[in-house]
Amino acid sequence: MTEKLKDPIPLAEFFAASKEIASQVEDYRHCEYQAAVAGIIASQEGDLIVAVSPTGSGKTWIQGVVAKHFCRMGKKVVVIEPNEMLAK
Repeated sequence: MTEKLKDPIPLAEFFAASKEIASQVEDYRHCEYQAAVAGIIASQEGDLIVAVSPTGSGKTWIQGVVAKHFCRMGKKVVVIEPNEMLAK
């Protein structure tokens, strides 16, 4: 089954969120491809979206940008990480 995109959210919104997060996190730089993936994920229609990618590809960062987007919309977001390093 292929999920449909609802009204795509402008990528500029996700680039700005990623840059904002990067300014608050030590030793991490904004990456445009991660912000673009976050925008695609947040633009999906489904209630459950699963993104799979290899270790070290930036999944945690993408999750943070998506979470920030939904928080800005006034939605409650719970982020669970397997260890303290990723939570920071």
